[in-house]
Amino acid sequence: MIRRPPGSTLFPYTTLFRSGVASMGAFAFRGTRLVNLTLPDALVEIPEEAFKDVRTLTEVTFGSGITTVGPYAFSGCSGLTSLDIPDSVTELGTRSFADLAYLTSLSIGSGIETISEACFSNAGRSSGMASLTIP
Repeated sequence: MIRRPPGSTLFPYTTLFRSGVASMGAFAFRGTRLVNLTLPDALVEIPEEAFKDVRTLTEVTFGSGITTVGPYAFSGCSGLTSLDIPDSVTELGTRSFADLAYLTSLSIGSGIETISEACFSNAGRSSGMASLTIP
C-alpha cells in the first residue's frame, strides 16, 4: 500500500507494508515516485525490477528477513546516496543496484555469498564513492 503523510499533496510518498507481508511481485513499484521505503522483516526476497527507476527514492531500510535482492531490483534509483545492506542478505542479483549515480556510501553485510555481475555498475559515477565496506 502506498500512502502520503498527512497534509502532503505531492511528496514525499512513503511505502508502508503490514508487518506480515512476505512477498511482492516483480515490477511491483517500478517507476513510481516513492521517497522513503521501509521493507518488512517477513519479506524474504526483493523480486526482479521491484523498484527499478524510482528516481525519487532517497532512503531504503531493509527488513531483517531479506536474503535475496533480485536482478535490477533498485537499478536506476539515482536518488539513493547511501546503502546499508544487512547481514541477512546472501545474494545480490545482476545489476540489482546499477546506475545509482549519486551513491557515496555502501556497506554490505557479512552474510553475503553472491554478488552477481554488474551488480553496482555505474554506482557513484556522478558523485564518487567515498565509503565502501565489504566483509
